[in-house]
Amino acid sequence: MNIKQDENSMISFNARVVIVILSSLMLGVSTYLTYHYFEAHYPKGLNTSSLCTFTSIFSCDSAAFSPLSNIYKVPISVFGGVVSLFFLIGTALRLEKIDRTNSFLVRFVAAGSLLLMIYSVGILGTLCPFCTVFQIASFVLFYIFFKQIDSTRPDRNIIAVYSVVIVLVGIFFRFQIHTMDRDIEKMVPTLMKEYDSYPNLGNPQIASPYFIEKSTDVFTDAPIQIAIFSDFQCPPCQRLSELASKIATRYHGKINIAYYFYPLDSACNSAVSTPMHPLACKVAYLASCLKDDFVKTHDEIFHNQQDLTNEWIIDYATKRGVSDCITSAETREKVLAVVKGADQYNIRSTPTWILNGVKIEGVFPLQVIYTIIDELLKRKSAQPLPAKNE
Repeated sequence: MNIKQDENSMISFNARVVIVILSSLMLGVSTYLTYHYFEAHYPKGLNTSSLCTFTSIFSCDSAAFSPLSNIYKVPISVFGGVVSLFFLIGTALRLEKIDRTNSFLVRFVAAGSLLLMIYSVGILGTLCPFCTVFQIASFVLFYIFFKQIDSTRPDRNIIAVYSVVIVLVGIFFRFQIHTMDRDIEKMVPTLMKEYDSYPNLGNPQIASPYFIEKSTDVFTDAPIQIAIFSDFQCPPCQRLSELASKIATRYHGKINIAYYFYPLDSACNSAVSTPMHPLACKVAYLASCLKDDFVKTHDEIFHNQQDLTNEWIIDYATKRGVSDCITSAETREKVLAVVKGADQYNIRSTPTWILNGVKIEGVFPLQVIYTIIDELLKRKSAQPLPAKNE
């Protein structure tokens, strides 16, 4: 880079052009990730991308539902977009004190990107393609600032301005999220119209012996019947499992929630070509062996999803006295039989759940699910349930 630097700048013209391109790319990626976050957590309809597909390990859904996806419900991509603007505007202004401050700031951005990348690969087991683009761009920006600027001493006034902007943006989005939480019930007519437009595929022809909630002996006798097709290694499935326990409590005595194994693992699911989740079948065998205590097992597996290893499964099986069961051919056949229940519905992703015969994909805010179920109960006119045999 031999072109003369700007008079008030510490960065060469060529480097400045690259910074503008990378900052613009990071801003665009952040904008999309923010949109995706709100689509996942506040869907406008019953078609959502918040699920695990078995076509690739690359997914933004896992990141959207991870604990590190937000700060007080404000997606971190919002703050990624703000700092991208700082780099973009600062580079355009060509002031030495802004260059120094941005050189100081980019170190934190790159370090945060590295930690999030490690977390995504090591803990979530997936890569968000758009997150990865942002992270790589931040690494390149760090390298450019490191090579171009000797001093990283930030200007206090600029840091103060940056801080105020970040806080104000966070407050703005937090207010918007509060409004969206409050207005969820207004979505009910639209959601129910969409629900009614879907074909009723009927109740599962293959019964699952695994229940999260069982109000009646016969699955179809409850006013509300939910069949959940799920994978213990799928992050959105973990989210749905947390909601399912709350749904079971709220509608106790009025709902049956059956759990269907649908591991995204070719070891026990012929519909999957590659083992996207290589422990999914093994952990399904574990849960199958503990059918009489399924709810506890289901909850503990999902609670430890990020720590699942072969050793964890073996230790848990040993502790619960089912070491031989998880490796038996009989257990595998039981799991395969339940997996076959998905054929009727052409399941292509997890979680997929069948609500009174209607196929729904993905995860929704709890209040959205409540309002749909409440409306279905109204339609049932609170029909009395058959007596449950003890």
